[in-house]
Amino acid sequence: MTGLLVWVAVRKVPLSKVLAAMAQVNPLWAFGSALAYVGLVILVDSLRFDAAGRMVLAPRQPFARWAQVVAVSRAFLYALPASAGADGAIWFKLRRHGWSHASCVQVLLMTRLLGVGVWSLAAAFSLFACPSTADMLVRAPAWLRQPLTWALIGLVVLGLAGAAPKLLSKFKQQGLDSFSRKHLLVGVGLAILSALVNAGGVLAAARAMHISMTLGLALGFMAFFNFAMILPISLGGFGLQEALLLTLGTGLGCSAPDLLACSAIVHLQRLLLALVGGVVLLMERGRPQSSAVQGTGFSHT
Repeated sequence: MTGLLVWVAVRKVPLSKVLAAMAQVNPLWAFGSALAYVGLVILVDSLRFDAAGRMVLAPRQPFARWAQVVAVSRAFLYALPASAGADGAIWFKLRRHGWSHASCVQVLLMTRLLGVGVWSLAAAFSLFACPSTADMLVRAPAWLRQPLTWALIGLVVLGLAGAAPKLLSKFKQQGLDSFSRKHLLVGVGLAILSALVNAGGVLAAARAMHISMTLGLALGFMAFFNFAMILPISLGGFGLQEALLLTLGTGLGCSAPDLLACSAIVHLQRLLLALVGGVVLLMERGRPQSSAVQGTGFSHT
């Protein structure tokens, strides 16, 4: 399926022209952005999952362990379909550290709710500020091309995220206190920061190909790409990313070879992150897995 998606996206673009476009890549922006992307994603996503754990009063994990979990999960992004591959790896790692199934579900649920809410608002902002973003939804119903639709979706999902800790704490027979409320706000802020980091990676890739792109367009592209990645039809977004970027960029007057070279740089960022995760996974093999700290580990004084 991934190969079919790639073929459908690039079948009309000669490979020689793509290679010629890649020869014009600014290597400083391409490789520098990839290295920066790896560090920022591990940092921000580790903080995001830590905040989600604190929201639902899950067992505490040291930051270094969260960084390992996040890095290893990205190693599976190109091995398993859709974003479910990364979620499955996070679940498995947390279980090995002594987490219950309930705690794994709650943390992944909170993280995804905040992510969907923020990306929906990013899509609304992009459609409002950059109407050409709607080109990526040319075959979608008209109501999906309206910024108000995505703004409402984002607000509803964030509202559900706000109610979820209280509901989950009742399920666990623990009261929601000010500590978890504070980390709900922190989680929203980190979800916004994560969106900016991912959009920044696209902007840097465009800069490496001398393509003019605004933050609004980058946010819209990444929003719709992330929603498309929910479907288990591709590995690492190959084909989906190219189709969206070609649809967006050709409407702005960019050449298809330049856009495909830009897409290759974005894949380089994620592949380098997956490589780091693979190295961490290999280094962890054979090491005994310590149990998670029992209890919440929180101070309520």
